[in-house]
Amino acid sequence: MKIKDKKLDFLKTFFTLFISVFTLTLFNYCGSSDDDESELNVNEVSTQNSNDESNYNNSENTNSNNNSNGETNSNLSEGIPSVKIWSGALKAFVKGDEMDPKNQSNQDRITDNVWITRGNDGGQIYNAAKENNDNKTQSPIGTQWALGTLDQVNDLNFKNFRAAVSSPKNVVGKDLVVHLTDDDIFLSIKFKSWSQGKKGGFSYDRSTK
Repeated sequence: MKIKDKKLDFLKTFFTLFISVFTLTLFNYCGSSDDDESELNVNEVSTQNSNDESNYNNSENTNSNNNSNGETNSNLSEGIPSVKIWSGALKAFVKGDEMDPKNQSNQDRITDNVWITRGNDGGQIYNAAKENNDNKTQSPIGTQWALGTLDQVNDLNFKNFRAAVSSPKNVVGKDLVVHLTDDDIFLSIKFKSWSQGKKGGFSYDRSTK
């Protein structure tokens, strides 16, 4: 009877120990699983945040580039680039009465494409680089004119010389802007004198580069 009781006690003790070990093992496993899952979730959130930040930065860079391009295009469309506007010191030019218009000293050679002079037949100015004499509706070829100043250049209405000034003999003292179309340059001109009759003299002050 005692032997049987001892066996029963041993079995109870063994079973109790087994249950304890099993419970402890199960508890540790569940805790480890929860930690792994928590760490996985943290890593997923971190990765998602990193991706979101990267996408945001890429979006910012794209917007920045677009804005930069847009700003550059906007500046070009808003007005004439300053490099094309000659607003430097004034240069005086004088063609004396009855002086030979074919002589280089009697031509204001502004660029290689525009040489302003005037014949001695009482006509208007013309471009000796492009034509041999004046034409009322076209001369000076390669130029467009407007009444105004350089600070108004974006709002001016450019026309041929005679259309812009109406009567050349009344051009003295008027603020003018001329567009050299072949060179795409804008500069200011103010006539100081205009000889009438068949003399061909004139003078003006114009801006330089």
